[in-house]
Amino acid sequence: MTKKFERIIPYILYNEGGFVNDQSDPGGATKLGVSLRFLKSVGDLSFDLDHDGDIDIDDIRKIDQATASKIYFDRFYSPLHLEEINSDKIALQVLDHGVNAGMKAAVKILQRIVGTDDDGIIGPRTITRTNDYLGNDLALQYMLALQYMEARKAWYLDLIEEKPAFVKYQAGWINRCNRTYQIARGL
Repeated sequence: MTKKFERIIPYILYNEGGFVNDQSDPGGATKLGVSLRFLKSVGDLSFDLDHDGDIDIDDIRKIDQATASKIYFDRFYSPLHLEEINSDKIALQVLDHGVNAGMKAAVKILQRIVGTDDDGIIGPRTITRTNDYLGNDLALQYMLALQYMEARKAWYLDLIEEKPAFVKYQAGWINRCNRTYQIARGL
């Protein structure tokens, strides 16, 4: 794990919170943001934390911060190439949205703001364009962080329009966007 990741992961873990098993959440049982659906999709029995031969709700209950951090580093931060983005502020926002809404959605928001093809795949072009957009200017980092927060809010509102049952999450999602932006400003 890198110093940048170690600076931002506490905020991700805080945003994700403890164990929940909301029956209307498509991810199923979740702890520190790691869902049962995600762990099952990974298909890695090293996440069989209770050593009973399968991945189930009992494994979710056993997830600790170190395990969640490793998952986020290996499965989100590294594939998103966030170490290559020259701003902790932006890396935090993209990682937070990627963890909550999916990596493709997180990348598309960034791509639309910096003016690259919004294919949801972060590659050299997106990284270069993002870093060029930021320059070495702290004011530009704040501006991009603000634009990202506003685009995230719009993304959640569009999702709620598409799936009205998700309106129950609206306040939490909007609060998360605001909180993550405020944290990013302080990085």
